[in-house]
Amino acid sequence: MVPDDASALIRAVYDSKPTPQVCVSTAGAGGQAISWLLGVPGASACLLEATVPYCFKAFEDRMAAGSRAPGYCSREAAEGLARNAYARAVSLCVAESPDRGPHVLPDRRVIAVGCTAAVLSSKPRRGPHQCYVCAQTADGLAHYELTLSKGRRDRSGEDAAVSRLLLQAIADAVGVPVPFGFKADHLLLDGGGGGDLPSVYEEEGVEAGRGAAAAAAAAAAGEVETVVSTEVVPTADLAHDPDAIEELVAGRCGTALVVPRDTRGATNAAGEAVEAGAPVVVLREGAMVRAALPRGATVILPGSYNPLHRGHVGLLEAARSLLDAEINGESRRGETPQKPRATDKAAAGWGREGEQGVQADEGMGAGAASADGGSGGLDVDAGGGDVGHEERERKRTAVHGIFEISVSNVDKGGLGVEEIQRRVMQFSEPGGVGWPYPVAVTKAPLFSEKARLFPGCAFVVGADTAKRIIDPRYYGNSQVEMVSALSEIRHLGCSFIVGGREDAGGRFLTLDGVLAQSGLPESLRSMFLGLDESSFREDLSSSSIRAGVASPGL
Repeated sequence: MVPDDASALIRAVYDSKPTPQVCVSTAGAGGQAISWLLGVPGASACLLEATVPYCFKAFEDRMAAGSRAPGYCSREAAEGLARNAYARAVSLCVAESPDRGPHVLPDRRVIAVGCTAAVLSSKPRRGPHQCYVCAQTADGLAHYELTLSKGRRDRSGEDAAVSRLLLQAIADAVGVPVPFGFKADHLLLDGGGGGDLPSVYEEEGVEAGRGAAAAAAAAAAGEVETVVSTEVVPTADLAHDPDAIEELVAGRCGTALVVPRDTRGATNAAGEAVEAGAPVVVLREGAMVRAALPRGATVILPGSYNPLHRGHVGLLEAARSLLDAEINGESRRGETPQKPRATDKAAAGWGREGEQGVQADEGMGAGAASADGGSGGLDVDAGGGDVGHEERERKRTAVHGIFEISVSNVDKGGLGVEEIQRRVMQFSEPGGVGWPYPVAVTKAPLFSEKARLFPGCAFVVGADTAKRIIDPRYYGNSQVEMVSALSEIRHLGCSFIVGGREDAGGRFLTLDGVLAQSGLPESLRSMFLGLDESSFREDLSSSSIRAGVASPGL
């Protein structure tokens, strides 16, 4: 049964515009809040996911990677749960369309709440009964803390107090006013009240479950601590979320995935045009960043993007189109996929920086998920040829494209915060060359490191970079080291799509030319899939743009 005041508050949250999209992760207490949220009509449009990570392993799995907390019931732990839930919420809110690509819907407000609590248990607690709640939105963090009087409630009563605070955090994040009576209900503002339990708490020496009379007798005998305290209505402690790029450069996070908001044609409840919002930044660590991408195959184009230009976008789209044809059975090796139209560029879903292993090349570089889902090759069985069109569409694997920038470069050193931010914003300006593609900012200059971050993806590179990838000179002149590095990348399910490049002699170099000059073992050649000149050719380079002899626009 949902309390009347809780039901009214939840209805107000569900009815607010734009529609809030909420993920909740609570441990220790707060389960009633989830039940209340589900008990009010409208939950399916607002509540994305609610989890209760109760055992220690589940709790740690639900913490944002890289989070550090002094204990399971702490401000830091609640923030870790909230950050992980926020990344999950963003990934669930990413939409895809043939004319816009992946983006966060403009009519969605992403909200995540993490809660951790220590309340009445079957075993006595020496420490306080308290809870910490953290809500994260695109604007930052809001922290709440509540300390409960020991022995004044049963377990259900303490859970109800925690649940009310959790709902308060959601309502505050949405902007729905929370009546003082809702906040104060179930709290002992004057040190009195609190139900039928005595103002004592069973400590060591008193058996759990002896009942109120036994506990009162123990208190009178001086065997336990008597706790009578005044509780305080929690208020939000607002904190600006640290800049993702600053956190990454400082080493406090490993990856920032920047997802644009697409507001074209969007209106608010009053019918007014929605202004272009700031991109949504999802902080992730390690391979967990892969979970923030839409389901399906992913091509990744690494580069420095100084500046971003139409050649980068064209290569990403050509690679995405080729992989789409490969894994969905629309072409075979040796066939030339149709060159993607300029209008296809936004359908993608979501260089030149050298590598021992090799780095992404600034000119062209990207990646794609291993089509076989296994050890790295791109050979695909198309399945039965008599499958109907509707059945093929139902089974079709989506292919997404993202860009990637590494903040560190083996040859050129690290980039400053402002410079990284400038390059990232090229992907977030509506109507710009790189909009609306997501971009991952990493600290992984080597392809082996990128493969660990993005297992199952394929990296699209220019032919000149591919030449270095399979050149033992970049591995300490060791063929063994080169084979070992590529074998690890293949083991992680990654592969390469290679776009042609004009070499210093004016010849158009393709994958076939690269492989013809190499001693790459046959067992590793299936990791590479080439785009021929009819599929993609763009001689524009970032260096020519910086020199003022070319334009980056589409």
